[in-house]
Amino acid sequence: MNKIIYIVLLSILPFLKTYSQANIIVSNSEEFIKSLKSNSKITLKEGTYYISTKDSTLLGLNEHYKKSNENWWFPVLFDNLKNVEIKGLGKVKIISKDSENYVLTFNNCINLKIENITIGHDVKGECSGGTIRIQNSSKIILSKLNIYGSGTIGLDIDNVNTIDVYNSKIYDCSIYSTSIYNSKNIIFKNSIFENSKLKKVMYLYDLNKILIDNCIIRNNIGVEPITESTIILYNDEIKEGIVFKNTIIENNTIFEEFTNDNKKIKMIKCSFKKNNFNYTNSNKRNSYKESVIKAE
Repeated sequence: MNKIIYIVLLSILPFLKTYSQANIIVSNSEEFIKSLKSNSKITLKEGTYYISTKDSTLLGLNEHYKKSNENWWFPVLFDNLKNVEIKGLGKVKIISKDSENYVLTFNNCINLKIENITIGHDVKGECSGGTIRIQNSSKIILSKLNIYGSGTIGLDIDNVNTIDVYNSKIYDCSIYSTSIYNSKNIIFKNSIFENSKLKKVMYLYDLNKILIDNCIIRNNIGVEPITESTIILYNDEIKEGIVFKNTIIENNTIFEEFTNDNKKIKMIKCSFKKNNFNYTNSNKRNSYKESVIKAE
């Protein structure tokens, strides 16, 4: 009997190893980058972690941290990570001084969780780079994050299947708070989009299922339109609906419209307060009146 049990344990051991996570505690940027490997749980001690895409010494620390030839906005990325949790202990910041690049880019990752961290640029004024980009990935959880600029895009999502954003804030962006392309199964819950002067709060293209639940969109200001309109929500090529639930949209000013197309949008118990969706220099009137999009 004991021999049978031993044989069974040997047969399942490889599978147990696949899902176990190594617990790693780090206290500086080099340790953080070096520790990022599949099947790991990284805890960042309280403090500020500076990351520069121009720092060549960081590139040699980890095979998963590599150069990208895709775009000068994200020249360096974390690549091919599976079953990874990154968690801040206390007040943790990940900061970039490279105003023209994204702070963090993740490519080809599965089952990634980032929690309790403030992420942004350490540059005053407007940056030309975004903050977080996640691409070609699946099963992503972002929780208790503060994502700020002064970057162009706070959260940039491209070709992602299943991403949940909980209890987070996105603010101080200059183009979009969030941009989402070619993705599906997206949830924003208990999160805030606020205090940005930008073109659009949300830019959604080629999506299948997105839920904005118990969120707040507030105190955003539309920049004067030059080549494109300033609206809260832009959507195009939406395969299945955009659902707003228990969400407050308030005190957003100098926007032409709430959205460009309301056909795929469903509002459930949402409220609109003190918004200005009729930009005075625009030739077109707001086609999406607050009275139409209030609660079901």
